Amino acid sequence: MPGNTFIATAEAVLYVGARPRFVDVLPDTLLLDPAAAEAAVNKNTAAIIGVHLFGQMVDVESILEITGKHGLAFIEDAAQAHGARFAGQRAGSVGVAAGFSFYPGKNLGALGDGGAVVTQDAALADKIRRLADHGRSADSRFIHDLVGRNSRLDSVQAGALSLKLRLLDEGNKGRVRAWEQYVNELPASVVPGGPAPKAEAVYHVGVVQVDDRDQVCKALDEAGIGWGLHYKTPCHLDAAYGEFKESLPVVERAADRILSLPMSPTLSERQVARVCEVLRGVTA
Repeated sequence: MPGNTFIATAEAVLYVGARPRFVDVLPDTLLLDPAAAEAAVNKNTAAIIGVHLFGQMVDVESILEITGKHGLAFIEDAAQAHGARFAGQRAGSVGVAAGFSFYPGKNLGALGDGGAVVTQDAALADKIRRLADHGRSADSRFIHDLVGRNSRLDSVQAGALSLKLRLLDEGNKGRVRAWEQYVNELPASVVPGGPAPKAEAVYHVGVVQVDDRDQVCKALDEAGIGWGLHYKTPCHLDAAYGEFKESLPVVERAADRILSLPMSPTLSERQVARVCEVLRGVTA
């Protein structure tokens, strides 16, 4: 799994008793480097987790070649990629299974916390449903034959998501329009990330790289413009994961330079232009 992802990706690995092996990313997209992933494979490797970060899918074609060659599972972390595509395939349709987040800020967000797992394996889907419902038996609600947990999505969230799902593709088009304007108007010193040639991104966040991030953030603050960092501390350098520390030069360099600009389906041309104007003033 890549070193630059939200910590939840690593938490899931440890929750099932496995050990995460963090690997480096590609410098242009900041997504999992397939060559680095293959180099990390050993006799104990069970799966590769492709994190579709920032609304962009990883190179699933290359990763599937690797997992096929080594007999590994390919798992998609699609928490930030609702509706994204790679070579025409939707996020969540490629791996053994994929996890989506419905945190309110996501492209498809609920009214509160929530998430879903998707898979084309009917037996796996049945097991996941049971695990999410306290390990309850498929035959009796009074018997629990698996050690599960409470991960049920409540009906209010499901109802809201069903309605918002109809608007997902149109909302993603709004994000693409905003990103294309960013790319056209950003100063040369602000480097936008990706996507890869075969990828159709949905820009959950608008990630760029800048040299003097503190100065840029200060200028955005003074202009009343919001910003974010995804993510300031890579997983392999976080305090709780010290035993899994690796040397990941691309991840580590990017962590000091990444900046998430305002991004939403309703972002207006005027608002994007204003962000770019402030960036030109501070990075010229």
